[in-house]
Amino acid sequence: MLDRLLTGPGFLDAAAYPEISFRSELLAWVPAGWRAVGRLQVKNAEHELACCLALHLGGTRPDGSPRILITSSWVIDSRWVTSQWIPGLGRRIVMTCSCSLEPDM
Repeated sequence: MLDRLLTGPGFLDAAAYPEISFRSELLAWVPAGWRAVGRLQVKNAEHELACCLALHLGGTRPDGSPRILITSSWVIDSRWVTSQWIPGLGRRIVMTCSCSLEPDM
């Protein structure tokens, strides 16, 4: 039920806006780890955003070389994705995503 709510027209509206992108303008190492500053595009609107990045080894590929996982965490303003009041949802939404970097073969 939560997946339907989040991807539905009242929140992310994934059918109309199937992609969310982040383009970094600055990548910096700080004592607490990596930080990226850039522009988040969600529902055809851009917003300035800073996020925390973490790098992890994610197992190995078939050739034995390591996979690198990048996990990013950020806090977005709920008004960027919905104008509806959703019980239990504050103005700030903490989101996390990860991706795996693999070299071109």
